[in-house]
Formats: sequence, structure tokens, C-alpha cells
Amino acid sequence: MLIDGDEFQVINGGVDSASVGVRAADISESVTAFEDTRVAFALTVDGDVTEDGISMTVPTATDDAGDPIPDDQWQLTVVDEA
Repeated sequence: MLIDGDEFQVINGGVDSASVGVRAADISESVTAFEDTRVAFALTVDGDVTEDGISMTVPTATDDAGDPIPDDQWQLTVVDEA
């Protein structure tokens, strides 16, 4: 994960909910610039889920300079770990 521990928070929803809201901040400045694909966060769900059944919205994401991270930099991937 790019950001975890105390720097990652579930702010609403989650367990037994149909949605989850999260926020994160790289307070420790451990995330540096990169060009490859990285996992921002992972969610585990019970039951069968397809990419058509899940959506992701990133209302605000900024880099270290405070510049917006473009929407096309975010990708939702569903992985079956069964």
C-alpha cells in the first residue's frame, strides 16, 4: 500500500455497508515520485463482485506540491483471491 497505518483512515461505511469512504495523507513523506503502477489501498469484500458492480470516486487527490492528481491516474481493479 502507498499509505497505511495511522495515515490511512476509513471515514464512513465499511463493515456491513454497501460503501466505504477513506482518506489518506502522506504525513511521513514516505511516498516519492514514481511512474509504475502502485496500490493505493485494497478492500476485501464477501461474495461475488465484478468490476461492473463496484465504482470508485476520487474527489480530491493532490501531490506533494499541492497539484491535482489527474483522474486517469486512478484505476479500479477487482482481484479474485478465492
